[in-house]
Amino acid sequence: MKTITMKAYAKINLCLDIKGKDAVSGYHLIDTVMQTIDLHDTVILTKREDSYCSSKIIGADIDGDNALKAAKLFSARFDTKGVDIEIIKRIPLMSGLGGSSTDAAAVLKGMAILFNISTSELPQLASNLGSDTVYFLKEGLARCTGRGTEIERIKPLPELYALLITDTSGVSTKDAYELYDTLKAPIPVKVDLIMKNLREFKDTKLLPTNSLMAAAQTLNPIISEQLRALADRNAIMTTMTGSGSAVFSLYTDLDKALEKQRFLMFDSEVYQFVY
Repeated sequence: MKTITMKAYAKINLCLDIKGKDAVSGYHLIDTVMQTIDLHDTVILTKREDSYCSSKIIGADIDGDNALKAAKLFSARFDTKGVDIEIIKRIPLMSGLGGSSTDAAAVLKGMAILFNISTSELPQLASNLGSDTVYFLKEGLARCTGRGTEIERIKPLPELYALLITDTSGVSTKDAYELYDTLKAPIPVKVDLIMKNLREFKDTKLLPTNSLMAAAQTLNPIISEQLRALADRNAIMTTMTGSGSAVFSLYTDLDKALEKQRFLMFDSEVYQFVY
């Protein structure tokens, strides 16, 4: 096999709680539940005859290519030939949907197949490419703790549909966490209760769902407007993913999600969960 094509799925954070900071590294410690959805970038890897790695990105102007960094780390670690990477971008940038991390994970998984390398060491490489990259090696529904690199796969939810506003103007993850540190302590996010309610199709809209919400809304006020636009009694959750700026609502009924989408003034799509 000389070429392989991978789907790099986006994720949504169903809830996200910040538990403090690591005393040594200074990294924020989180408790979050992530779920992949059927929005994806396409990552095409082609073997080279030398050790060089290159990347071409279609559909976005990206400064700092995490996928290329992943390829170089993989090639150096396992002493393989290089690859040419082509990425067709569909996941909006700086949206909290994990676009950079999922592309990097797709490169690691694809190169493991191309060069017949065991995947057992991939999490260690992935941890150098952003906290979410470790999660994207497994995908599906998972609870992620610590820096986000401690991954526990959990039982899939009953069928839900995510109405996602894709008209995003971006939020810097670094800026969101820094502003979070300066704001008054938010109400803790009750991750266990939220997941229990989602499994039972109970409304979660009165529960805090994302510790970074206030910081992200301050940095990008359009998030507040989009959350108001998504408000719908038929949805069981409306929240923001990651550090923003993408927001979504969850529905048990696909027709209700599509009906709401027709009346939104923002670009949006309805997505299914991917396991």
